[in-house]
Amino acid sequence: MQQHLMADKINVAAIGNLVPQLHWHVIARYRDDSAWPAPVWGRFAPEAYTPDELISMVERLHLSQIPGFQPEEIP
Repeated sequence: MQQHLMADKINVAAIGNLVPQLHWHVIARYRDDSAWPAPVWGRFAPEAYTPDELISMVERLHLSQIPGFQPEEIP
């Protein structure tokens, strides 16, 4: 992630108060993002990627090269 997204920092959090399973959040952070340096949680309304942004992100991270990875169908 660091290499492909050129982030200033990679944050990792294991939270999930509203879901029964443990899940991880891995977030690329940039010094010019609107929440920096505060946490991203609850500061702003979440914004979904557009279909084109999502495709680009999957390609940039080479997720299709991970054995067994199947990205969700893009609406």
